[in-house]
Amino acid sequence: MEIKKTTEGKQYQYQLLNNNQEVARIKGMLFNEQIVISLYEFSTTNKLHEKEYAQKLGKPFIEDCRKNDSTIIVTQSEKTKQAIWFLEHNQFTRKFTHYVFENDLTQLNKPQFSFDLKPFHEIDLASYQKIYFECSKGDPEVDLTGHTPQSHYERDQKEIGDLWNEALMHLVYFENTPIGVLNLRTEEHPKNNILEGSINYLGLIPTYRKRGLGKALHLTGLHQLKALGCQNYFGGTEANNRAMLRTFAANRCFETLVQYYYRV
Repeated sequence: MEIKKTTEGKQYQYQLLNNNQEVARIKGMLFNEQIVISLYEFSTTNKLHEKEYAQKLGKPFIEDCRKNDSTIIVTQSEKTKQAIWFLEHNQFTRKFTHYVFENDLTQLNKPQFSFDLKPFHEIDLASYQKIYFECSKGDPEVDLTGHTPQSHYERDQKEIGDLWNEALMHLVYFENTPIGVLNLRTEEHPKNNILEGSINYLGLIPTYRKRGLGKALHLTGLHQLKALGCQNYFGGTEANNRAMLRTFAANRCFETLVQYYYRV
């Protein structure tokens, strides 16, 4: 048996071949340099050998994920049950569950607090990196182990890839004091060409949390996206981030997807 790996655009596929005939495969999508990838299919032609084939496919997939330090995302659905089974029968560990929310941006309330959003290009880079690092402390989806403000910033820039847009990045000031970061992004929906918006990162320095400022800043971000011409917003958070879940609810966002994040 042999493994055949192919990539076409952002789509990737690993096939297990027996005498040049496919007996099993996995398929997914590459987001950026294989640092973050999705997996949406594991299939086999012979259920009796399903576990054996999964392990054979898993070996080169694991090696590539380790080499690229990849995070694997699976969106929960009937179609991805086998992909989840494949990961959990190899050496992958589910690190967290991620909920995705949307908002059509048509009925936004007025934020309780007002902020001064200073554009990225007006800020000293080292100062921005320091605030960005401080905002990430305590975030359940961020591992700062071994990182400095500069290396953390550079890692995120690499992970976000083409969606990193410095023109939409801001340092947040409240009462003339820098308290957080608000980084936005816009992109056209691949099917209907509607302009959608998201928040690449929203964070507050720990001492400014639990004051209602996070909800107001998120709502400020929604207003900013609407002003940029976005017709829809999507965003997400880790299942245990109760504060952010309350923020989505307070700002009339509704849940649309559940995603699982795996690491080897």
